Amino acid sequence: MEWSDPWLRARVAWVFVVFAALFLSGSFWLLGGYSFCGTDTTEPGAFGDWACENLVRPVVPWVLIALIPLALLLLGGHLAIKRKSWGLFAASVIGAPLLLLIGHISFTAIF
Repeated sequence: MEWSDPWLRARVAWVFVVFAALFLSGSFWLLGGYSFCGTDTTEPGAFGDWACENLVRPVVPWVLIALIPLALLLLGGHLAIKRKSWGLFAASVIGAPLLLLIGHISFTAIF
């Protein structure tokens, strides 16, 4: 394979985006957990208390939610490279980090 092969360059870009999304998923997990569980000033029965007790404290549900964009990126990117589909590649490489950024922005805006 030569470096001029566009799918080799796409595979390299996909690997870099996967590592960046892994970092973003971890920070999304931390940011969301601290957003739901980090304040003591909420009134009893607030959504943050419910989310903290049912999503974040058991760990597994919140980890699965935070890893959905990463899983979409891994699966979509792998299938796109295997089938050589530029549309699927663009959707997975752009869409998954965009979901994580929207999540970060929404948590900082809401909480």
